[in-house]
Amino acid sequence: MNLPAKVCLGAGAFLVMSGGLLALTGFALGAQTSIPWGGGSAVAAETPMVNVEVAADEGTATESRVQVPAFSRIEVDLAMGDVSVVPMGEYDLSFSGEHASLLDYELDGDTLRITGTVLSAMEFFTSGDQAAVVIGIPGGSALDTVDIHTAMGEVELTDFTANSLTVSTDLGNVYLESVTALDADITLSMGELTGYSLSTASSLTVKNDMGDVYLDGDFQGDTDISLSMGDLNLTTWQPMDTYSLDLGVTMGDLYLDGSHQYGSVSRSGGPNRLEINNSLGNVDVYFG
Repeated sequence: MNLPAKVCLGAGAFLVMSGGLLALTGFALGAQTSIPWGGGSAVAAETPMVNVEVAADEGTATESRVQVPAFSRIEVDLAMGDVSVVPMGEYDLSFSGEHASLLDYELDGDTLRITGTVLSAMEFFTSGDQAAVVIGIPGGSALDTVDIHTAMGEVELTDFTANSLTVSTDLGNVYLESVTALDADITLSMGELTGYSLSTASSLTVKNDMGDVYLDGDFQGDTDISLSMGDLNLTTWQPMDTYSLDLGVTMGDLYLDGSHQYGSVSRSGGPNRLEINNSLGNVDVYFG
């Protein structure tokens, strides 16, 4: 396919996806009267929240903090809101933002569950400071499962291990650093995924409809990455000969260790498998 055809097709695909996003936004603002914040009917834990006045650029904002007992499972389901899991030295929760009071949490055995109530569409789109939850854990904590979904918001995960990691966002970026998982599944509809020192021992699945993906880490077992529109930059600490490769781009360039591969690569290799598909964008893969 020549360059003018690629440019025309790329522009057409961008306009189609942009039109779909504008239609969905218009529907939310006009036809939909409320947006469900979270998917469950969480019951607040018995541990009382502590309100702390935190200095802000204009006036003050109220941040609710609480220490909680140790947990090994995290479940978060928000329609709108940022989510962070970060090392704090102890198990700790912090809710902030204009609509933080709409967030609920509960401890169900060893499961920390965070959901929310209902926020009208107009309230969400017209207010600047939404809601954010920060889940504090001791550095290097070993968790069983981490399952996080936010329809509109950022996700930041730092310094822990987990048997199972699931992250999904409809509109928002995802950032991971020093995270190790047996199995990881990361899905974005529109946003950028960045992962540094990310390790998976059994499987990694990444899907992104619109946005770039940057990953650096130790990827063993089955690694499956699919992009519809965006560039992929992947650095794996494993040598190339430890992988069976099935790599392809429909409209873009493919490079392995800086060498141009002209569209696709398929070859057998060692015990690991790497499969990459990109419909519109470049793919750069570097091996350890």
